[in-house]
Amino acid sequence: MRGYVLAFVILLLFFVSCTRDKTSSNCPPCTSAISFKTNVLPIFQISCAVQGCHDVTTHAAAVVLDSANAYTNITQAGTGYIIAYNANASLFYTTLNSPGVNGMPKGLPPLPQCQVEAIACWINQGAKNN
Repeated sequence: MRGYVLAFVILLLFFVSCTRDKTSSNCPPCTSAISFKTNVLPIFQISCAVQGCHDVTTHAAAVVLDSANAYTNITQAGTGYIIAYNANASLFYTTLNSPGVNGMPKGLPPLPQCQVEAIACWINQGAKNN
């Protein structure tokens, strides 16, 4: 009986050690520069600057995220939406990560984790208009 228990424990440890860490992501690491125009703006255009949210007509929270106004609106001094070099202090990023009703985009599925991480990376790299 002891042999079966020992074999079961060893087998269990083997399977547990071979599983991937569920908290880690498969997103590219934040090591290369993230471009606002190439990486961040397309996310805004597809998921944020839509009717009822941050488009020119609705401009929820007085933020318009279409291509002409996105950078200026999101980085406006004094709003706290984006705090360059500090995603965790940026209202936009923390709201984006809020679960449930307070999260963005409202009424839609959450953004894919890699897009959220790309936005955080862009902010932590200084939120440049590049």
